[in-house]
Amino acid sequence: MLFDQKRHFYRVLSVAVDGNYFILDNKRDPVLPDSRLPDYQPPFSIADGKGYLHGLRAGNKQVASRMPLEKVAPGEGAAH
Repeated sequence: MLFDQKRHFYRVLSVAVDGNYFILDNKRDPVLPDSRLPDYQPPFSIADGKGYLHGLRAGNKQVASRMPLEKVAPGEGAAH
């Protein structure tokens, strides 16, 4: 599956040949090297029977913080 920067999801096939990756895409006729398709971003891929999740590095942005249970579920109380 692929996500392009026009905010569309669809499936493509990537084939590795001598260290280069070529993309077969049902939305365009020519088979192109992945280097020519910078707007394409795969959220996940499957290769050799394994699944991979992909993403973009966000730098040093904090994504979570620790807080007391009472703030998450007020009135429920904390386990003792």
